[in-house]
Amino acid sequence: MIIEVPRDDEVHSWVRFGVRIKWCDKSINSSFGQAPGFPAYTPNRHDLEILHRRFAEYFEEYREILREAPWQKMWRNHPKLLYFHKRSKMTLTILHWVIFLLEFLPKSAVLAESRRGKRHESLVKKGRSLRKFCVQKGALETVFEWEASVWDIPHHVCHWIIMGKSQLDPATKKPYPLREQLRRLDKAEPVRLQWHLSDSV
Repeated sequence: MIIEVPRDDEVHSWVRFGVRIKWCDKSINSSFGQAPGFPAYTPNRHDLEILHRRFAEYFEEYREILREAPWQKMWRNHPKLLYFHKRSKMTLTILHWVIFLLEFLPKSAVLAESRRGKRHESLVKKGRSLRKFCVQKGALETVFEWEASVWDIPHHVCHWIIMGKSQLDPATKKPYPLREQLRRLDKAEPVRLQWHLSDSV
């Protein structure tokens, strides 16, 4: 549990659910270390092993969530106000969501990470120029908040600090299920999942 999020520049690290975390490293693209609006913290590299072990404990629940295809429910419940774009002007990178297939997880994760690093900077610059162009041509600024194909891209991966099995739900006296952790994460930081809660629409 985190008691208080540090706001002071003098605080460099803190603990969340037993994992040491720190502010994202600054980069040439962001003096804050992360794209504005996205969670700007990352696990301390020495504590990544803790998160790996925790994920392994919840892996079967994770597989079950993927089998249910929650993105289909998200699609059915998305806002019905549509903005149209020329498909020919959109790249494959913008048009699809990457879903790692479980049987290819290690190989696909490595491949995606190597490709992401190479294309990220140019994609961000292109996105900013297209956004500016669209606004100059009369598009509403709100389209960039609601339309999935034009959302901002974070500079750094947004880490999820998974609770350990020792973290018990006071109501049930059992560890928090992965689904409940996701629900809490979505409510606390909806931008991380790049989706809005139904009560915020």
